[in-house]
Amino acid sequence: MDLSMEIWRNKLSAKFFICLGDTGHCEDLFITPRGGIKSLEKGLFEEVITEDKAAFTEPQERRCQEYVDKRRVYIATASWI
Repeated sequence: MDLSMEIWRNKLSAKFFICLGDTGHCEDLFITPRGGIKSLEKGLFEEVITEDKAAFTEPQERRCQEYVDKRRVYIATASWI
């Protein structure tokens, strides 16, 4: 079960985004600072390595947890099929 996520900083706004993975269409799926999920070009970002939870907004943390929980349910369900 691969639930790894990367942290990226927007080059213009300097805000942190959580990268969920490649969409397969020259873009990646990100959790925005407001907690939305958007497909964006990775060229707009620089990769950041941080363990500092203060870098994330509360909506990002909630959305990230929802995403992880849904992935776990999907993977568990799919393993029974």
